[in-house]
Amino acid sequence: MKKIILFSLLIVCAQAMLAQDAGLPPRPYTKAELQRWSFICQGLSTAIPTSFKDYTFRQTSCGEFDWAETDRNRSPLTVINKKNEPIGNHPNFSAWYQMNEDSVSLKSQLLDVDLLKTQKEDGSFDMKQFNIIGAKSEKLRQCSTLSIEILTNVVIDLAKQYEITTKPEKLNLPVDAFAFLYRFPEGKEVKEEGSSIGTDGLAFYKDKALIILSIKPTKVVTSPPCDCTWKEDKVYPQDNAPDVSTAPLKNIVISIDGYEKDIREIITQINWKALATMIGK
Repeated sequence: MKKIILFSLLIVCAQAMLAQDAGLPPRPYTKAELQRWSFICQGLSTAIPTSFKDYTFRQTSCGEFDWAETDRNRSPLTVINKKNEPIGNHPNFSAWYQMNEDSVSLKSQLLDVDLLKTQKEDGSFDMKQFNIIGAKSEKLRQCSTLSIEILTNVVIDLAKQYEITTKPEKLNLPVDAFAFLYRFPEGKEVKEEGSSIGTDGLAFYKDKALIILSIKPTKVVTSPPCDCTWKEDKVYPQDNAPDVSTAPLKNIVISIDGYEKDIREIITQINWKALATMIGK
């Protein structure tokens, strides 16, 4: 929830900055613009399954504009360009599948048992095994929630980290797409150059799938070698997506984070053909 609030604040700040730069006051979205936004949101959300295993499902309210500033009539406002077109935002959708608390607790207890098995007679632990189990515990904490984020008309680079002994794996989908899985296998410890601390302790251990539905090919730049246990790919959509909020979709970017097994399974349940038909709309 904190991430959603922060993201909403960033959107509002971005809108204000755009309005200041353009010298134009925000205006309410028109009825046609609201309908078009709702149409895209409906297409994004209905392609995603609303249940997964025994996990708890929740999602954002993509078409309800609860992130936007409003006027006195509670109508959502938008920044505009000199052509009176809405800019700065595009329809997006997020969903989360939370692992059953009992399952998380049991997995955590089993890791505690494994840790106790490494304890020596003097009460100390084998540090190698201690670090491996610590990495498994951190991965469990981060991956107990499987998340899906869908963005439209993305122009920024997308960073994906993965364990250095693995390679991005091409995923098979029923549609043409840039689709790769970036893995951080269980028990692998994240190490920064000259340190034992990872660059992103909040999300680093997650396995990550990135799928880009787009007409033009996607560019990938891999980080240079370093004394690390991880690598990073910077992924760049190359379709020159417009900033106008109501412009036809040139790309749809889907990020899925969690355990590799869960990612592979949820991918088989997503309606990829329905998402692909939205390009150009």
